[in-house]
Amino acid sequence: MLVVRVAFGIGEALFPPAAFKGLSAWFPKREVGRATGLMMTTNALGPALAPLFVAAVMAAWGWRAIFTSLFIPGIAMAVFGWIYVRNSPKDSKHVSDIELKEIGTSEQTLSESAGKVDFAGLVKTPLVWWCFVTLFVFSIASWGIMSWFPTYLLKARGLSTARMGIMASVPFLVGTIAYCITGFLSDKFFRNRRELLVVLGCIVAAIFAYLTAHAATVETAVFYQTIGYFFSTMAGCSLYTIPNVALPNKVVGSAIGFVNAAGQLAGFLSPLIVGYILTSTNNDFNVVFHLFVGCFLLASISAWFINTRTDRSDSVTRSAGTEPAARNQTTG
Repeated sequence: MLVVRVAFGIGEALFPPAAFKGLSAWFPKREVGRATGLMMTTNALGPALAPLFVAAVMAAWGWRAIFTSLFIPGIAMAVFGWIYVRNSPKDSKHVSDIELKEIGTSEQTLSESAGKVDFAGLVKTPLVWWCFVTLFVFSIASWGIMSWFPTYLLKARGLSTARMGIMASVPFLVGTIAYCITGFLSDKFFRNRRELLVVLGCIVAAIFAYLTAHAATVETAVFYQTIGYFFSTMAGCSLYTIPNVALPNKVVGSAIGFVNAAGQLAGFLSPLIVGYILTSTNNDFNVVFHLFVGCFLLASISAWFINTRTDRSDSVTRSAGTEPAARNQTTG
C-alpha cells in the first residue's frame, strides 16, 4: 500500500507543472487568473462529489470497488488529453491569427524584460521562495481539512456515513464557485497585488477554522467551514496564479513544479501530523483545528512578503545574474 501511494504521488506531481505551463502558453497574462480559477474548480468539485460517490459505492460493493471505479475515468481523461490537447496554440487549428498574436505579444513583453533566466536563477528569486513557504504552511491546513473533515463529522459530531457524505460535500461545492470568483477578482481588481487575496483568504480561513472548532451544532460547524473553505480557496487559487503571471512562460513549468513540491510535501505530512495529534489527545479535534488556525495565520504573514508590487521579471533576472534586454540598449 505504501509503495502504491508513493507511486500515485509521483504520478500526481507531474500534473500541476504541465497544467499551469499549458495555461501560461495558451492564455495572455491578463486572463491567466480566470483560467487558473476555472481549472482549479476541479480541486473543489472532486472532493465535493467524492463523499457522495464513495459512500454509495462502498455501501453497495465494498471499499475495493472505489478504486476500480475511479480508475476508469482516469484512463479516459488521459486518452482524451493525449488526442486533443496540444502543446502550443500554434499547433491548434482552432486558434485564430488574432488570438495567436495576443498570446504572443503578452509573453514576448515579459520574456524580453526578463532576459536570460534559468532554473538556478529561478530558485534564487525571493518571489518563488515566498510562494514556496506560503504554500507549504497553507497546505498543512488545507490538506488537513480536506483529509480529516469527513472523519471529524463522523467521530466528533456523530453523523452517519450517509449524512456525512452530504455534509462534507457542502464546503467543497461552495469552493467550486469560489475558484471562479477568485479568478475574476484576481484579473480585474488585483492584477498587480494578487498577494493581497492570499493574505485576506488565509486570515478569514483562520477565523472560521477557529469558529468551526467551537461550533455548538454540526450544522453550524459545516456553515463555518463552508465560509472558511471559500476564503482558503481564494488564497490557494491566487497563490498558484502569481508565478504564472509574474514569470516568463519558459520558466513557469519549473517554477510551479518547485513551488508545488511544498504543497505535495505538506500534503504528505499533514495527515500524519493530524493523526499523531488525535492519537495523543484521545481524538480531540479542537487541537487539530487550532493547528489549522496557526498555519493559516503563518501563511498570511509569509504571503505578505510575496512582492508583486515591483517589476517582477526584473527580480528574476537579477537573481539569474543578467540584466533585462531593454536596459542593455544604448541610446543614440
